Parts: sequence; C-alpha cells; structure tokens
Amino acid sequence: PRAVGLPMGARAEDREATKEEQLALRFRKPTDAPRMMEVALPQLGADGPQRTYGRQFQEEGLEAAWAPEQRGPDASVAEAEEHRARAVQWQCLCSPPVRWDPVRGCYAMDFHGRVGRASAKNFQLVEAHDDFSVVDGGESLRMQFGRVDDDTFNIDIAHPLSPLQAFAIALTMFDHRPAETLCLYY
Repeated sequence: PRAVGLPMGARAEDREATKEEQLALRFRKPTDAPRMMEVALPQLGADGPQRTYGRQFQEEGLEAAWAPEQRGPDASVAEAEEHRARAVQWQCLCSPPVRWDPVRGCYAMDFHGRVGRASAKNFQLVEAHDDFSVVDGGESLRMQFGRVDDDTFNIDIAHPLSPLQAFAIALTMFDHRPAETLCLYY
C-alpha cells in the first residue's frame, strides 16, 4: 500500500509527514450527569484551512490539548508551561452543562426541535476554552446529534467542524460494531 498523492518510490518519512490528525476526543463521567465529551480540533489558519502538525508535534499531536495536570500526577511544571504556549494550535469543544428536569426525573438538553427521542447517544458540543470549560454559558452550539426515530438520527454542524470531523465524532456514540448498528444511505 502507498500513501495517496505520493510517488511509488516515496520514502517512509515522506508518508509519515502526510498524516494529519482531524480531531482528538475524550469522554469524562465526573458525576451522575451524562458523560461529558471534550474535543480538540486543529486550529484554522487565517486563510481557512486547518493547521497541520509538523515533525516537532508528531509525538503527541492533538492529544497535547489536555493539560499535563489533566493527564495525571506525573506532569511537570515544564510540561504545563509548554502546554500553555502551544494552546493556540487547537480549538476546543465540549458538552454544554445539562439541567435536571424534575418533572421527567432526568437530565435534559434543548435540541431546538431537531431531536424527537431521548437517547444516551444524543449530545451537543459548544465552544470551549483551552481547559475545556464552556465559553459564554454554552450558547455557541457547534454540533448536535440526536435520535429522531428508532433507526434515524439528525446531525447538525457549524464552523469550525467539517462534515468528516462531525461524522467521526457521531460514530463514537455507537460503541459496538458500528457496521451492524448504523446503516448508511447515500
């Protein structure tokens, strides 16, 4: 197999340089509330295309969006400073805060009429600061995904997500054997 767009005799290093990360994603379950999703995307350049990572960032890539103190107790002060300096290289999205609905006895989110059924697969993503805290109280909706019918889902996306990134994020909600769970129509 060869990398797309490279001549047949291309070196392994050249093939490695063509790989681009589209996103990094992490789930957290801090309380009884639904799980929280945190997404790091490559920062968009001034002219529109996403930044690509060169050799110096290939070891960690977008996973570096999570601060060393979020990665564990072995993080050093130098790692924390390096993280702050590199934070301009990615954009962060996270799940907005959910509210408890005492009438229904469950957590609820406003899907603006686009979701018809309650499901553990339903989620929204909003803009976040580089520590994955919500910007502007969660008013900057960038993606929502939700069940409409037994086997039908809606997906709505906004800048800075591409359709490919949004679809990849949506697929993470199908834990086991996506090919058996999800039918694609095109």
